[in-house]
Amino acid sequence: SVRSVAREGSLIVAGTSAGVSVSTDGGANWSTTVSGANGFPASNMVAAAAIHGGVLYVGTMAGFSFSTNSGANWNTTTNGVLGFAATNTIRSVAASSTYVAVGTTAGISISTDGGTNWSTTTANINGFTSSDTVLTVSILDGTLFAGTGDGMAVSSDGGATWETLDRAGGYPFRVVNYIWTDSTNQMVYLATQIGFY
Repeated sequence: SVRSVAREGSLIVAGTSAGVSVSTDGGANWSTTVSGANGFPASNMVAAAAIHGGVLYVGTMAGFSFSTNSGANWNTTTNGVLGFAATNTIRSVAASSTYVAVGTTAGISISTDGGTNWSTTTANINGFTSSDTVLTVSILDGTLFAGTGDGMAVSSDGGATWETLDRAGGYPFRVVNYIWTDSTNQMVYLATQIGFY
């Protein structure tokens, strides 16, 4: 089954329950990488995928990986390495020219160097929400958004500090399942447990 898809021009990455598949010609042909091959993590379950600037980013049940050569080789970061979150279970990935953001079951990890080194924020730290499980992440013009099981956290300083939007602050939603940012119209859309915003 396909768990996630990202596209940039003719480059497509599809995260599945049997590895990661990459197409460089708009989906006409595919190559697939499975557990442990070419630097890929020891898991075939790819839960999240993103592309930015031709670089592929995927989150699995065994860590985070990125590829700069269309999936031929992968660089992998796992539990607690170089500041990464203390878990290998990844729920979401977003990338921009400034940040790579990874939502995990142990907080949000942010990289400013393409995925080599990380800083991690967990529940109730620096204004972050009271939930460690980050279901969705998104980036809009340098602002980071993290949707959790207890509201949405927003950071405009690379994750150093956060503002939390939750029920305690008067917002009607609690669980933020998906965040979509529209850079053209400068809009942020939320899919929550009680509807769409």
